[in-house]
Amino acid sequence: MNLRNKNNLVFILACPLLVLAGCANVGPNHRVIVDGGDLTHYESDLSACQELASTRGYINPETKADAIIGAGIGVLAGAGEGLGEAIAGAAVGVLVGGGSSALGARQEMKNIVIQCMQGRGYNTVEAVESYGG
Repeated sequence: MNLRNKNNLVFILACPLLVLAGCANVGPNHRVIVDGGDLTHYESDLSACQELASTRGYINPETKADAIIGAGIGVLAGAGEGLGEAIAGAAVGVLVGGGSSALGARQEMKNIVIQCMQGRGYNTVEAVESYGG
């Protein structure tokens, strides 16, 4: 593997990590926007809902499975070029597969907070959004 390929690999590996780092804990720590109503217990209800959402976690069975599938696809993609490229393909596959699944988990955790607050009687302005999971 020459220097240019190594630089490309570092860039490819760093981008998904930066994206995921920027999203860390956004899902379970989402602050729900509500329209009117009694806000006496808003903070304690929000805290309980955020705690519930955080039990979902980013690293879950789906994320692990997607990372393994991504690694397999990456190995196959790089196998024709040599061992170094197969290893690089596996690394990129893990990040892409696991990263996309982790972003879906982030959205799912945000949805849990919204639905939990709705279940506690709050009129939320936000709608639950779909995700790729």
